[in-house]
Amino acid sequence: MASPAPPERPLWDRHLWQIRPVRDVLVVCIVFALFWVGYALRDITVPLLVALLLAYLCEPLVSWMTRAKWIPFGRTGGVTVLLTALSLGVVTGMAMLVPQVVGQTATVIQSLEDGSMRGKLTKLNERYLPADAQDDA
Repeated sequence: MASPAPPERPLWDRHLWQIRPVRDVLVVCIVFALFWVGYALRDITVPLLVALLLAYLCEPLVSWMTRAKWIPFGRTGGVTVLLTALSLGVVTGMAMLVPQVVGQTATVIQSLEDGSMRGKLTKLNERYLPADAQDDA
């Protein structure tokens, strides 16, 4: 035979977290408060999370460079080599992209000023849009 369930204690004899509805409301309030704090501190947490992600992704490379004999100063040397390589990559990419972006922006501005862009857009409008939608475009 199954043993009978123990009788329930009265509410005044329980701890607050032993009362299920109170515990559920407290959990919902805590979760809401955590989301609110995360939203309020988003200016701090987003860069911090990005930094943690980059540190996590670069850790194997830094560990490998630490074990390498051709990098002096151990871990500090490995991090220095990695940061230098990343910085050079970003600077090189910017040096290649910025002149192209400036040139294309100047071309768009020039074509807007002389009106040739309007003619090109009108031709595209006539070619690809249905006839009943051309007036709205």
